[in-house]
Order: sequence, then structure tokens, then C-alpha cells
Amino acid sequence: LPDDIFRPLSGPNRYIVEKVLKHLHAIYGDEENPESDALSRRVVLDEIHQILILEDDLALHSDEDQDIIYDSPATAAEYIYRRLIDCGWLETEADGYNVNIIPNPNASMLLDALLDIENQEKKSYGRTVLAIYNHLEAVVDNAKERGDLFFEAIAQTKEFTSHLRNITYSLKE
Repeated sequence: LPDDIFRPLSGPNRYIVEKVLKHLHAIYGDEENPESDALSRRVVLDEIHQILILEDDLALHSDEDQDIIYDSPATAAEYIYRRLIDCGWLETEADGYNVNIIPNPNASMLLDALLDIENQEKKSYGRTVLAIYNHLEAVVDNAKERGDLFFEAIAQTKEFTSHLRNITYSLKE
């Protein structure tokens, strides 16, 4: 992850930046819209602009200089857009003559995890243990053709072990 990834979420505009990130995340994650993988700069700015219009307080303070205030939705949208690019939440991608804006894959995974925490998502590990068992059983029966299941079982085992370790540490506290 970029070093400055949390800067927009720790400054004076953190609440509006949070809303913008959630909104853009929903747009980029829209599986029914195949064009949502890469958006133009104009579309991203329009989406940020729409969120700012819905907000009561449009005056945004610059994170670097508290004396600078962006009081129009257009300038505030441009400022937030630049911050998200500069801090690594969004990236530019050249597609011929077009420049598309895409979410940073690692930042997107981080945002997924943060949203899961916010929504208090629970994960059932009973199915995970059963899936690991089934994968290993399939590998034992047909090792040459089922090697990919072995690697899947390893990944699921690591995730489950990490979960158990976190529970153990929590119990110690």
C-alpha cells in the first residue's frame, strides 16, 4: 500500500472522503455494469461532485494548509479527486488515447476489509474446514489432476489459522 493511503481518512475532510470512497467502491464493484471497471476522469469527478451536492457543508479544508477552503462543489470535487490519486486510492491507466481511472487493487482490498468490519460481517469457518477436508481428500484420490485444490486448501488453512491466532490473542487480553 502507498505510504499516504490513510491521509485522506485522517484529515479534516475524512467524513466526506469516506462517503466518496464508499460510493466509488460501489460503482467500481457493480458487476451488472461491465464498464465500471475503468471510468473516465470526467465520470469520477461527476460522481464526487454529486456526493458533495448532497452534503450540507460544502466547505472543504485543504489537508496541507488549513487556510485554504474549497467552497464550491466543482473545486472541492477536483481537490478530493487529486487527493485520492496522490494518496494511492485511485490510479490512472492509459488505454490508447483515453486515460481511465481505476481503483488501486491493494487499496480496494483494504476498503473491502474496512467495509466488512463496519458492517460487522461474520465469516463462517465451519464451511472452510469442510472445504479444506474435501480438497485434501480429492488431492489424495487424484493427486496429478487435483494439485490446484491442494494450493486452495493451503490458502484456506492459512486464513483459518490466522483467524484462530487472532481469537487466541483476544482471549489472552
